[in-house]
Amino acid sequence: MDETTIEKLKADNPGSDLHVIKIAGETVVIRPPSSGEFERFVSNMERESRAKALGALLFSVRVYPSSEALQSILDKKAGLVFSIGNEVCKIAGLNQEAETSKL
Repeated sequence: MDETTIEKLKADNPGSDLHVIKIAGETVVIRPPSSGEFERFVSNMERESRAKALGALLFSVRVYPSSEALQSILDKKAGLVFSIGNEVCKIAGLNQEAETSKL
């Protein structure tokens, strides 16, 4: 991804906390999911397969590449929906280690 593309993504998404995910020779840029998008993901997990739920979440937060290009990537390497989707969940705060103690 060149500097011009990066600057355009930042300009098109002011104030967004953009994240780059590089995997299997592909680059995907996402923004963190909103609480509503994450709630929809959790609800979809109860009704659909994990792959479909992660895919829906991924497409809702996708900034780059285009939806068509991302679909093409997933058509060629279907398992990436899990790898990339899991990174989206981490960015949303899932799997963060918490520290607990007794009062």
